[in-house]
Amino acid sequence: MEVDGSYLVARTLKEEGVEHLFFLMGGPNYEIINNSEDFGIKTIDFRHEQAASMAAHGYARVTGKPGVTTAASGPGTHRSPGSPITTRTSPTARVTPSAAP
Repeated sequence: MEVDGSYLVARTLKEEGVEHLFFLMGGPNYEIINNSEDFGIKTIDFRHEQAASMAAHGYARVTGKPGVTTAASGPGTHRSPGSPITTRTSPTARVTPSAAP
């Protein structure tokens, strides 16, 4: 099995106790999502990055577990402001891969 950055991100998420990953599908995060599913992390797709971020925030506030989002680089990062803003009030994180090879 070839180990790449997406595999390592997914493995780390699992090791840190992440059970759900909130996302909007994009090219740069495709493999992170697939690898996360392989590790048993439930993935939840949204139609807008901000909705994914707010869902992760709500999940974290209600459960006390990490709420993690991933979005494509560029506009996807720009449209998901909920996660960094709410990091002070709930255990949330955002994984934003680069489109560069």
